[in-house]
Amino acid sequence: MEKLDESKFEQRLQLLALRIPRELASAVTRLLRSGCLLDMPRVKPVVEDPESDKSRLVVLSEKIQNPDLSDIPEQARNLLKQLCSVDVVPYTLTLGYSYWSAGHVAHLNIPDDLLIYKDVIAKVIYDEAQNKLNAKIAEPIFHRVRDVAPNKAMYCLSFMLPMECLKDETEDNVQSVDG
Repeated sequence: MEKLDESKFEQRLQLLALRIPRELASAVTRLLRSGCLLDMPRVKPVVEDPESDKSRLVVLSEKIQNPDLSDIPEQARNLLKQLCSVDVVPYTLTLGYSYWSAGHVAHLNIPDDLLIYKDVIAKVIYDEAQNKLNAKIAEPIFHRVRDVAPNKAMYCLSFMLPMECLKDETEDNVQSVDG
């Protein structure tokens, strides 16, 4: 059985951030929103400043590489300087295992030669389901359903959801059709 090495999913981005007065965070983000701010799913461009509770860090886009802010359009740079005094500081964003999404998986077609990785695949999907539902899920069961092509089979990953996750708050209708 192969084990999942969660550290292989880790990515560190070396970025720049602006240290600004806390009360000006909204104004600065409005000023820089056209391509200058970090724009990544599930990552906020404004974060707490670890050095002071009176300031915030506004994380800049990976396109902004010059500490003199010459990558920012001149008009926005001038308005920023009029608004407040800013310090440009290095900022390391670490994206760990929990950041990467497995997506919605209905079934998996896995060639027989990759079956040794079924436990790794199951763990990734299982961890993602727990993170998305914010609930403890019972251990998954990974089993063969049927052959779908030469050297490929359909596998099903099953697990029991806690009752609090089974609320009917959506209008999603699911229909199962056997071909």
